[in-house]
Amino acid sequence: VYGLSPKQLRVAEAIARGMSLSSAAEMLGVRPNTVRTHVRRMFERLNVTSQPALIRALLSTGPPYP
Repeated sequence: VYGLSPKQLRVAEAIARGMSLSSAAEMLGVRPNTVRTHVRRMFERLNVTSQPALIRALLSTGPPYP
């Protein structure tokens, strides 16, 4: 979806579930700054400026697999 990496998609899923960035980092086994970097790059790729807009953009594409 939009050429996002598997880690970026997992971060987006965590955000959609209402997890904080620090909780998402803990779940993924990375530092919070790494999660922030993933979020920033997703914002750039999808041309959005907020987490809700990111989730809306991803949900508007439909499921990634048939």
